[in-house]
Amino acid sequence: MTSLNVVIPPGMKPGQELQAQSPDGTIVQAKIPAGMKPGQTFTMQYTPTVAPTPPEPKLLGALGRMYSGGDLLVLLGLVAVGFSLPYLFSHAGSVLPIVATYAIPAAIAFVAIAYDWTMKGPTVALKHGLASAAVAWVMVVPLGLITHSLLHYLSALIIAGLALSMLLTLLTMYGFLGCIVGVLLGMVLVHFGSFMVWLITEPFGTSIVFAATFWCARVFFSVLFQHHLDPKSWPDVKE
Repeated sequence: MTSLNVVIPPGMKPGQELQAQSPDGTIVQAKIPAGMKPGQTFTMQYTPTVAPTPPEPKLLGALGRMYSGGDLLVLLGLVAVGFSLPYLFSHAGSVLPIVATYAIPAAIAFVAIAYDWTMKGPTVALKHGLASAAVAWVMVVPLGLITHSLLHYLSALIIAGLALSMLLTLLTMYGFLGCIVGVLLGMVLVHFGSFMVWLITEPFGTSIVFAATFWCARVFFSVLFQHHLDPKSWPDVKE
């Protein structure tokens, strides 16, 4: 119980109900005691209203709010880059492996970060884009032997998935005409299937794994941390 001192306003008489608001915002009602006059002060007892305590955020929610998870992934990605550069450059016998290993993934990450920078501001772009790029790079470099070997077995499925995704995208965007264009592109992919398999399993395997992982990571972070990635929800933050 908490005490509240109340001054009886003019015109009020003993026995009448008086309503007052406590400093903590609680509305208190009490009857004026007998023998009290306007201008006098009496003490009433009340139970403060306790504001509901929001539930503790889950682990992933807390990581998303504090960005410790994203920063950790960025750090891991940078460490992986530092350890992998000498090895990859020593095994790059031509320009094509360098382009496939570095230029294409860097271009993918740059375009995505530039889009976020323009649409959502620099804070979201750097955190969101770098976290996704770090996840993708960790998949490509430390786990590169595993992912690259899987490409030999999944190359046909990758081509089929690419053709199907193009068909559905063109159909959604352009209707029947897009469907026709998608079928024609699918026929081209099938005709040059052996060449596509070589591209997937050899020079551009790293780029494909990076692009797929980067896209999945961006979708994952967008869905999971959507509220926390909105600068409007952060206190005292301006873009």
